Amino acid sequence: MRISTGLLAAAAMLLTEAAWAVPVPSLSGAYNLTSTTVCQASVVWGEKSVDVPPFKKVPTTTDVGTVTSTSTGNVKQLFITATFATGGVITASGTQWVGDLVFNGAQGPASGLQTQPISVSGTYSNTTTQLSVTIPGSSPKTYQVLYSNVVGGVAQRVDLADVDTSAGCVERGTAVHQ
Repeated sequence: MRISTGLLAAAAMLLTEAAWAVPVPSLSGAYNLTSTTVCQASVVWGEKSVDVPPFKKVPTTTDVGTVTSTSTGNVKQLFITATFATGGVITASGTQWVGDLVFNGAQGPASGLQTQPISVSGTYSNTTTQLSVTIPGSSPKTYQVLYSNVVGGVAQRVDLADVDTSAGCVERGTAVHQ
């Protein structure tokens, strides 16, 4: 009985230590990366006092609901090759398409999606749950990540997501090792 209790205790300790010693998967080499970002559109309502024609020769004023501002939101599709190098350096090149989420000829600055080439470099760091990327001239981004198919310590696939609740934007993407 003592031997089996001791073995169970030792196994529990090893499992606990193994859980703490989960290595962070590496990102190494080139990955095909696609992501989609969607930012919510909005319509802001307000009240406005309006004079209406006299009824029985008595002028009246009433409050009516009006649109005070609108945002067409936006959408971005990213299609790039990102290369993760030693020292936390990332380079990326490819194409993105950006435009209004709600397109109406009278609304929004862009008519349809605009194609833009991308060529950037910066730095990155990753943990078991996050990938942080800093590109000079842009705000740093931290994505929640899920690694899969880790071979020799290198993640072959990374699913990433970023939710910006203050801006109403969601970005979701996948990077696959080449």
